Amino acid sequence: MTEDLDKDTAFNRAQRQAQKREAPMYVVWTGSGYAVATEDDLDTWWQGATVVAEVHEDGVYMDDLAIAPAEAETWRRFVAGERGAAADGLGAMRDDAVVEATRA
Repeated sequence: MTEDLDKDTAFNRAQRQAQKREAPMYVVWTGSGYAVATEDDLDTWWQGATVVAEVHEDGVYMDDLAIAPAEAETWRRFVAGERGAAADGLGAMRDDAVVEATRA
């Protein structure tokens, strides 16, 4: 996803990419600008939002957590389909109490 574009740029880019890929592209608001997204991007976002909602039910709020950001290369490997040790950097939650609270 390309983030923080103005609306006109995002719509133009989405149109060009949709024609090039012969697949739908979406323009989404990121909170600070617009982004062009594929269906896979939207699926990934939805899965993340589901996790946030589920841990919220256990009293865990994302704003209260100190999460180490993952390296860009780790995300690229994950998006390319790699799992296991190749994607370990994405599991940046190191607070044992929070991890235990979400297991119930």
